[in-house]
Amino acid sequence: MPYIRFRAIEEEKITKVSQNLVDELQKLIGCQRDAFSLEAVHSTFIKDGQIISGKPFVEVTWYDRGQDVQNDFVRILADNLSKVDIKNIKVLFFPLDDSRYYKNL
Repeated sequence: MPYIRFRAIEEEKITKVSQNLVDELQKLIGCQRDAFSLEAVHSTFIKDGQIISGKPFVEVTWYDRGQDVQNDFVRILADNLSKVDIKNIKVLFFPLDDSRYYKNL
């Protein structure tokens, strides 16, 4: 695990950086490649009665690995997305707890 959800970022751009992004994140956190999930979430953003363009937003659900690793994770994410002209990203982490996560049921 990490499960990475991208909002207001085009699928094509995520696809373009996905291999290198996972390569770098895999080295950083030391988990298997198949532990990563990347999802492009289709959202409609609304403000003042109008549909607007959303701002790039990334949600990361993972097991906490400490502040230094988290900071490096964000740097890697931002560096890769900047290669496809995605900037000013907001990132929110959702740490998992073993007692609340069930798999392979």
